[in-house]
Amino acid sequence: MNKTYQQLIQSYREKGIKKGVELLLLPEQAIMLIDELVEVGIRILGCDSWCYVDSYENDPNRVLEIVGGGVLVELPEDSSVIEDANFVKEFILEKLPEDAKFVSLIYDEPS
Repeated sequence: MNKTYQQLIQSYREKGIKKGVELLLLPEQAIMLIDELVEVGIRILGCDSWCYVDSYENDPNRVLEIVGGGVLVELPEDSSVIEDANFVKEFILEKLPEDAKFVSLIYDEPS
């Protein structure tokens, strides 16, 4: 059974950390969500990375965004949904800052 956008997001909300409007996921969870969002036609526009503050490992209230630790697709209208997803996945897999523990995705939400 194919999940709808709302079902996908709800299932990942249960796995991640809610920080304001951001959903923070482990990098491997973010990769899985990217693949599932692409399956339902959602364009991935980028991501931000997040880390724990000082020695507060495992305290979800002590997580900060890493300034400059993300990536954005420059001209999404010039590439396919799959190309954009692969660009963001490559960043997560190969270029994520060392201290990044979580990733939040930027994507086109369906209206």
